[in-house]
Amino acid sequence: MYLDFENIFDTEYKDGEDMNRTIAVLKRSGATQMETVMLLVRKLKISLADADSLVVNSEAWKENKDAVEKFRNDFGDYLKNVE
Repeated sequence: MYLDFENIFDTEYKDGEDMNRTIAVLKRSGATQMETVMLLVRKLKISLADADSLVVNSEAWKENKDAVEKFRNDFGDYLKNVE
């Protein structure tokens, strides 16, 4: 399935154009946030943090942004308490 997402990316992404559109097409094709982040890292040669920021802040995934941030904050708090 991941190769299908690579093919979709190669077809949809035009250098310098709207990344939100490409991310939306990947989501509609069934790619998860994580798969999309991994794909951006691989194809664009950008950092994990940069790819994550593009996906989490994209129009396609905006409905999940609050939940993602809450989960990350809660997990960070948990890790602090484990020490």
